[in-house]
Amino acid sequence: MSSNFNWRAVAIAAILLLGVAPIANAQQVSGNVFATVSDTAGEALPGVRVTLSGNGAPATQFTDAQGQVRFLGLAPGQYQIAAELQGFSPVEVPSVVVSVGRNTTLDLKMTPAVEETITVTSESPLLDERKISTGSTVTQVELEKIPTARDPWVILQSVPGVLVDRVNVGGNESGQQSNFTGPGAGSSQASWSVDGVVITDPAARGSSPTYYNFDAFEEMAVSTGGSDTSAMTGGVQLNLVTKRGTNQWRAEGRYLVTDKETQSDLSLDNSEFARGGPWNRVFSTRPVGTPAVSSTRPQTAFAANSSTESVDDYGFELGGPIVKDRLWIWGTYGVQDIVAFLGTTPDNTELESYAAKLNAQFTASNSAVVFYHFGDKQKQGRGAAVTRPQETTWNQTGPTDIYKLEDTQIFNSNLYLTGAVSYVGGGFELVPIGGEGAAGPNTVLDSTGIWRNSFFGYHTERPQEQAKLDGSYFFNTGAVNHELKFGVGYRNSEVSSTSTYSGNGVVGRKDLGNGYGDGTQFLAIVYHDVLVNDTFDVWSAQLQDTITWGNMTLNAGLRYDIQTPEAGDVTEPASRFAPNLIREFTRQGGEQPFEWKSISPRLGVTYALGEERDTLIRGSYARFVDQLGTGFFATLGVRLQQYAYSYWSDSNNNNRIDTNELGPAFGLQGDRSFRANQFDPDLEPAETDELLLGIEHALLPEFVVGLQATWRQTGNTTVSDILVSENGGPARANVSSDYVLAGTVRGTLPNGRAFTENVYKLKPGVTRAPGNGTILRNRGTDDEYFGLSASFNKRLSNRWMLRGFVNYSDWQNVVDPGIIEDPTRGVNTVDGSQVLTQSAGSGTKAEVWINSTWSANVSGMYQVAPDRPWGFNVSADVNAREGFSIPYRVSVAGTTRLTGDRLNRVVLVTDENDTFRNDDVFTVNARIEKEFSFSDFGLTVGVDVFNLFNDSTVLQRGGVIAGEHFNAAGVATGQGSSAGTGDHVLEAISPRIFRLGARLSWN
Repeated sequence: MSSNFNWRAVAIAAILLLGVAPIANAQQVSGNVFATVSDTAGEALPGVRVTLSGNGAPATQFTDAQGQVRFLGLAPGQYQIAAELQGFSPVEVPSVVVSVGRNTTLDLKMTPAVEETITVTSESPLLDERKISTGSTVTQVELEKIPTARDPWVILQSVPGVLVDRVNVGGNESGQQSNFTGPGAGSSQASWSVDGVVITDPAARGSSPTYYNFDAFEEMAVSTGGSDTSAMTGGVQLNLVTKRGTNQWRAEGRYLVTDKETQSDLSLDNSEFARGGPWNRVFSTRPVGTPAVSSTRPQTAFAANSSTESVDDYGFELGGPIVKDRLWIWGTYGVQDIVAFLGTTPDNTELESYAAKLNAQFTASNSAVVFYHFGDKQKQGRGAAVTRPQETTWNQTGPTDIYKLEDTQIFNSNLYLTGAVSYVGGGFELVPIGGEGAAGPNTVLDSTGIWRNSFFGYHTERPQEQAKLDGSYFFNTGAVNHELKFGVGYRNSEVSSTSTYSGNGVVGRKDLGNGYGDGTQFLAIVYHDVLVNDTFDVWSAQLQDTITWGNMTLNAGLRYDIQTPEAGDVTEPASRFAPNLIREFTRQGGEQPFEWKSISPRLGVTYALGEERDTLIRGSYARFVDQLGTGFFATLGVRLQQYAYSYWSDSNNNNRIDTNELGPAFGLQGDRSFRANQFDPDLEPAETDELLLGIEHALLPEFVVGLQATWRQTGNTTVSDILVSENGGPARANVSSDYVLAGTVRGTLPNGRAFTENVYKLKPGVTRAPGNGTILRNRGTDDEYFGLSASFNKRLSNRWMLRGFVNYSDWQNVVDPGIIEDPTRGVNTVDGSQVLTQSAGSGTKAEVWINSTWSANVSGMYQVAPDRPWGFNVSADVNAREGFSIPYRVSVAGTTRLTGDRLNRVVLVTDENDTFRNDDVFTVNARIEKEFSFSDFGLTVGVDVFNLFNDSTVLQRGGVIAGEHFNAAGVATGQGSSAGTGDHVLEAISPRIFRLGARLSWN
């Protein structure tokens, strides 16, 4: 796995530096302090010396003619401010809290002719009049004190409007990334940043390329919308900000252990099991028109849940000054060693991470940061599922390096510039446990749908280079203040990968082609290894003016993006089994099939009510566009993959392709010399329009409650439709007139209600175009989202803190039947039905369909008698949501007597997507801890309990149920769905478990 720094990004940044200075979006890593200084009559005081101290070197500014001063780009933490002016008493504010993406505004009053210092003891305010995004900021205190499974995906469930696909009980799910949705946005539009570096995986859109040491973070800022021009997409924006060294040396170490000895038994009642019935049966193949022969498949056992063997979480950090007020260093190392079982299949994961940061204050006006982060995932047993026994799982390794060089220049009190270059060395390997390539056994799919022997291997490298320049310029027009934010950025992402089939590249399929001779001969498919080499570039520019005038703040901005894909050169090898039939082929790249250019306007307004300005009314409009990823357009640069067939005689019935059991290869499919796929030359990114309206009120300066309404509409959706040929003519996109009624599927739902659903097929004379290609184009369907959130946030003060929300969501498909080509009803094609996001197409989350109309989360801590020797802390995290949907479906796959057009269909047989739901989810995690102080040392010991009430709510049920197939004349086709596991319980919440932990700190 290569992690060499590509100096092209450095060269680009050097050019920027010569011009003005470098860039990185300051809001992704820092916060700001704005102060206004006036006398007791309310008149502005210019020339006041204001000094801010805390993290790093002290900074001094003088107020302007309007009595204003600002400190930008501050690392999160606690600061102190002192104001001095001859003839006035000094003013000190000993506690000013700075958070990521937040603006702390202070009004300082100076009293004339009084010599003693006036100390302001009230808390710094949480209300932010300049705020232009929605979401939540999770502070370091919360990250350490609230009982969670300690990964960023768990934190997401504490953000209003965000839904996560799994329930992580004490870390049993931390070895794999979670899927999630935001308010009206799927996970593919999420963005990940670490210390201002966008690291979003370029192939798996919306996912993280690495894993993390949870204790490395100072704060996590999660944005879900708003008028901030720094966000291109409307998805969840995660900004993970690491700690830094300060003027005081400090160190901390931890060890947390979760063990199966503290795990309760799963309390799932057998009454939850599917009892079997007409919705869950296996049809035998029979002559057309004969009566059905079927058997019910009741559920008698449940062994697929993930159970925890142990989770060991340990690490340390160290930071402090190399040269006080000039140079600081910080570093951390951490490991999560997770041992779990999926049923009886072991799943062992080690997440190793370390990071280092060097901060320098070269002059009073110039500072720099050098940052490095390493994250690796070593996983043994990835891919385990009911159909994937241990021999077919993968060993995974995925080291990812992140490098960043950043510089900030303060030209004067009105002009700030920040620039950065960065490199992300992403990638991973999936090595089949059963053996890879020529050294491994051939893969076999047995007659029961279970994979055997081994699986394909996957190796990929995903490097990214970035250069950015951001700035702020402040000026006044009369009584109106302006902060003009501007920025430009460049990002290059590359994905190269190799998919390697085991053995000689032949996959035996016992589910295809049996019935020859004595029943031991089956069809096998001959493959060659597949290579991909694709890149895309993103250029962006943004301009935004924050205008303050009296009690009103107006934000107006534009964002411009250019996203360009390019296919690279690839030489694909010949088949190992049939090299004379499937030959080596070189695919020429250099193709740019389309270019996305988009302008995104943003507008927001905030008005502060009353003399205390403790109530804010907000409203905003924003347009977002979808982000490009190499997986999104990879097929455009790929000629058709070739494959062939062979006969396999499993004479000893051992589910292995032994020597001399394969016949010669035949029936070459595909032509790699021609392009099977097309694209619409007018292709554009999908667009999301958002309207927000909210109100916030400060019950106390440090305690804010709010109510927010969100409306979103996503249109111009990008889809991949099939290409067809009519009467042997040229390939073209399919249209609705290409389809005729093929017949029906009939059956019974788990509630006993009968269903009949129409299935459509390509009409006579219309067939799939050569190569079974697709066309990428825009479709005019819209999704509409409405959400309402009530939230509250109390910063830790007076011994307690609290944060939470209650959210209502209605996310619907708005479908024009005239633009749906195949009218067969499927998930997310029913007008007015809830939008569902499938967590995974296979594996342990195949039947997780994310959608809840309500959700809630509350977390908090209370310090019991902190001034007493026996004092202790108690904290809890409570999460609740509506059960996810169960879209019951019938599968019509392949070339059947019903369709006959080689098109797979999954037919929705419920009225709407959310006609059936799993039970509501309610989980409680709790902690009790004791802090001890010993001179310069501190020791904290604690006990966490996860799933406190040992709830065992069902999270997944099999959604594919049986249905008998009838042609248009009403005659049974002789085939049906082999459901078998329809409505079976696939997953329940893991049982209660405890975690013991200790932290030792020194400063």
